[in-house]
Amino acid sequence: TKRCLEVIERALQLSEQQQDPLIQARTRASCLVRRVWAGGWNEGDAQACRDALAVIRQAGDPLLLATYLVDCNFMQWASSHYREAQRDAVNSLAILSERPSENPYLVFAYWLSQFTLPWSLLLLGQWGEALRQIEAEIAIAEKNGDPYRPLTLRAYEAWVHFHAMDYAGVLAICQSVLPSVGATILSPWRRICLVLAGSAATGLGDYQLSLI
Repeated sequence: TKRCLEVIERALQLSEQQQDPLIQARTRASCLVRRVWAGGWNEGDAQACRDALAVIRQAGDPLLLATYLVDCNFMQWASSHYREAQRDAVNSLAILSERPSENPYLVFAYWLSQFTLPWSLLLLGQWGEALRQIEAEIAIAEKNGDPYRPLTLRAYEAWVHFHAMDYAGVLAICQSVLPSVGATILSPWRRICLVLAGSAATGLGDYQLSLI
């Protein structure tokens, strides 16, 4: 995290030398949202990111704006603007899918949307829609031969089941995911699955469950 924040700070410093206001706004928007990702919530960074998005919006390029709305969508989600986060992700993906030269499922913005879309639906209370969204994305990832994305999406699926108090379902999902998430790159999802599985076991009255 320390190294990440150092790189972001350096990029923000260099952005001050960019003469084109639009290019500078693009740099700042991407850096500021990642500084919140890595360093925790900061209202100053959130407002600065919104200001940068306003400059991008004024450029009048729908494709460019859609890309950065998805990139910075975490700010909306983290500030509890779940409906706005869900709306921006859906609308922006629809615009990005119109690019004739790109597969929308391979762009970074699509990957980012898989975080904010299901979590926004979860916290809006639209659990059925969240599960349908997750299952659809898992099917696409498996069809494309992506071994990583289905595991992260299964962790999100377990989270929805936990909120619905389907503790047996949570355990089944986590036990299917845990054997595959031992690698360092997947360690966050291992921690999430362990927390969810332990909490679900407690909800079932099992205080002795061991998954480690």
